Amino acid sequence: MPAPSWLTPSRVLTQSWSDPASTTPTKRRHCYRIWRRCSARRRSWCSTPTRLGVLPGLPQMYEPLRGRLVLTPNSGEAERLLGTELGDLEDDVSTLADRFGAAVTCDNAIADMDGRQWLVSTGHVGLASSGSNDVLAGAVTGLLARGAGRGQAACWGTHLHASAGDRLAARVGPLGFLARELLDELPLELVQLHA
Repeated sequence: MPAPSWLTPSRVLTQSWSDPASTTPTKRRHCYRIWRRCSARRRSWCSTPTRLGVLPGLPQMYEPLRGRLVLTPNSGEAERLLGTELGDLEDDVSTLADRFGAAVTCDNAIADMDGRQWLVSTGHVGLASSGSNDVLAGAVTGLLARGAGRGQAACWGTHLHASAGDRLAARVGPLGFLARELLDELPLELVQLHA
């Protein structure tokens, strides 16, 4: 049986660097060079916005990538990107998607720049551990690399990440698991999804 069309390889670029508060001029130059390469090569880009501390103030960096970005902020990062506290999560995620020309997944809310919105009903409080959002960004990037569109990758990546957290919480308890433990659960969730 042939693989679904969204599982075909494509080119995706992902990058991480330190928190914006500690971003040095060298890191900002590095960020800009990578963004330029990504823009020139028509690649998709997935990142956690903490890594993109320069994004809100530099539209010349994100405008060329409009339509190819997937952002995975947690609620604190979403507030920094919005410049205000979160109100209605679904509306705020939709605002971010429109502002940055991206698919955005934050907590259980997902929005694409074309106006589509989704909610993921899975997920566990244990996902609020250090590094968990990086696992989410990796899952989304993997799906993008296999040919999924922005919104599809954000939805399935968010679902896989949340389901992996549910599976892990059922086995080891609701708190105390590490983000790296989610990695072992992702392939199992993907297989179950395709079953």
